[in-house]
Amino acid sequence: MRGDHPLASKGRIAAADLKAFPLASPAVGGIDVNQMLHDSSGKPVQWQGHFVCEDIGALKTIAMESAAVLMLSDLALERELQGGELLRINPDDIEQNWSITLAVAFLAGRRPSPAAVQVVQQIKHILLSFGTVSAASEVV
Repeated sequence: MRGDHPLASKGRIAAADLKAFPLASPAVGGIDVNQMLHDSSGKPVQWQGHFVCEDIGALKTIAMESAAVLMLSDLALERELQGGELLRINPDDIEQNWSITLAVAFLAGRRPSPAAVQVVQQIKHILLSFGTVSAASEVV
């Protein structure tokens, strides 16, 4: 949320606090975010509205110019978070045990180009640095 958002001065934030504000996010694989975000009792968070857009810049603008709560990865917002323009919130009662599966596919019988191998290695390096790759994961 933006640095001067109405919730910014609130000490602890709960799922119920978020219900008064719209959500701005990219599409989440056809999943209704109201079904994805649950409080600790298992009750879905019901937002005032949900603006869906694939343009990250547009989503940032919406968050900066409104009271919308932005749902994006920290990586997409790194500069704004470091500069204090946007604040990261962690509602106390929303479970945040989400996992993401990434896969890279190659055509059968074809070997990846050297550039593709470098991209996969860079992704591996980034994921390992965040501790997000489980021991059971197979990474090229």
